[in-house]
Amino acid sequence: AIQASLRTRDLQHFFRLFHEHGLEAILAKGWLAARLYPEPGLRPYQDFDVLILQENWMRAVQLLSREPLGRKVDLHSSFFELEDRSWEELRDRSQLLPCGDVEIGSLGPEDHLRLLCHHFLRHGGWRPVWLCDVGAAIEAAPTSFDRGLLFRGNGENANWIAMVVALATQLLGAEDRVGLGGAGATVPPWAYEAVLSEWGRLTPHRSPLTTRSKVAGP
Repeated sequence: AIQASLRTRDLQHFFRLFHEHGLEAILAKGWLAARLYPEPGLRPYQDFDVLILQENWMRAVQLLSREPLGRKVDLHSSFFELEDRSWEELRDRSQLLPCGDVEIGSLGPEDHLRLLCHHFLRHGGWRPVWLCDVGAAIEAAPTSFDRGLLFRGNGENANWIAMVVALATQLLGAEDRVGLGGAGATVPPWAYEAVLSEWGRLTPHRSPLTTRSKVAGP
C-alpha cells in the first residue's frame, strides 16, 4: 500500500510535467490496471507505460532525461498489441481519470482490455497477475462497454481475445457483467495445460501462447 501511494505520487508528477509542456500522453497497464482492484496495493507495478504521439517523442525523451526518476516512464509511440488501432482512434476513445489533483489520460476500457489480453498471450501467460488484470478489467467494465470494439479486427485476433476472457472467467471466476461470453466459451485443453504449466515455472517459457497452439493442435 505504501508503494502504491509512492507510485501514485510519481505518476501525478510526470503527468503534471506532460501537461505543462503541452504533451498529450495516454497511460496503459500499471496504475490503470491497479486502480481496478478493490484495494490499493493489491496490484504492484514498477513503471508507467505511456503512449506519446510520434512527433512528440524526442521532446518527451528530453523532458524525462532531466528527471531523476525519468527511467520509471516507459515511453511508447505505439503498442504492438494495438497495432491495428491508430493514435487518433486511441486518443478519441481515451478517458481523463482523476488522480489526486491531476487528470490522467488513459486508454478507454475496450482498448485497455484488448491490450491486457494480447499482453498475456504475447508473454506466454507466465505471470498469474496478468490474467488477474484481465479479470479485474472484465469485472470493472462499464455498462456502456462496446463488445464489438473489443473483438474488432480479423477473426483470429478475436478468437484469441475470447480465449483469454474465457480463461479469466473460468480459471479465476471473474464475473462477466457486460456479456463478453467468457463463461460459456469453450477453451481448448492445451490452453489450460499451457497456462497452468507456466504458472509452475520459475522462469518464463518465452514463447507466445499463440505459437503454442500450433504445436498442441486444437
